[in-house]
Amino acid sequence: PGVSPTAVGRFEFSAIPFEIDEDGRYKGVRLATGNVEAPPMITANSLIVWASADKNVYGGNSFGGDRWQIVVDAAVVGGPVGGPDSTVYVPTLSGTIFAIEPNKGEIKWKRKVANGGIRSTGSLAADGTLYVGSDDGKLYAIDTNNSGAEKWNYPTGAPVTSSPLVSANGLIYVGSNDSNIYVLNTAGQRLAAIKTDQGIDYSSPAIATDGTVYIGSKDGRVYALKQVGPMAATATTTGSSTAAVPVASSVATNASTGAISPPFFLMRMPWLLDDTSAPVCAMVSSASSHDTSRHGS
Repeated sequence: PGVSPTAVGRFEFSAIPFEIDEDGRYKGVRLATGNVEAPPMITANSLIVWASADKNVYGGNSFGGDRWQIVVDAAVVGGPVGGPDSTVYVPTLSGTIFAIEPNKGEIKWKRKVANGGIRSTGSLAADGTLYVGSDDGKLYAIDTNNSGAEKWNYPTGAPVTSSPLVSANGLIYVGSNDSNIYVLNTAGQRLAAIKTDQGIDYSSPAIATDGTVYIGSKDGRVYALKQVGPMAATATTTGSSTAAVPVASSVATNASTGAISPPFFLMRMPWLLDDTSAPVCAMVSSASSHDTSRHGS
């Protein structure tokens, strides 16, 4: 968004990506030989990139004309992500990340990074770290400046199909099908684990200007997560994962039983707050929050 006046819409399980202008008017369609489940993207140099479930990735000009098509090792259902140099990073259901040169569609490198499929759209941090979740239950930090070498991985208790979010202060938020919302730092240390009543599937976190993070769960609720204090620099290791030590907070903590870990708390949506509302609440929707758009943006 903001790179080109043309937006690219996606109709799930359609074999054709539809192109729509900024006023919502139909402009045309793009070639695809299989189902298009992954959200398209527009790179910094105005290249549109889209992929299909039959292992094909495509690149085309935003002003018209398809430029290249390549074949990867498995279906693509997680969206491509563009780097500052317009390099395109494409995840596949084999657990591989492909780095694609955008002008000619040449593969710069590829690396098997996960033992399960990657269904979510990754998040690329300013330092070149790509964060992706996998069906093997882990969140991976991948160094795109080092041919996709793994920096670390964080194991959750179930597949990670939600797309991670990297906030401006360097915190990483991701949901897991084990029902937890995890907050990690850039070293892969867990700062908080907030339990919802059901798994977090394809709903992905979104952040507001005040730093509040919103995410949906299959329990039919939207959760609002807010940091209320700084984090200490030291960390301790617990089992197979590391957990940072938070600064003291008045918020109750017991992540293992589902209570909120300081210095974070959950709250009602602002428009539902009243004087008697407890801070550990969530807005209940009239239907399941399972996101049918599936892969974030």
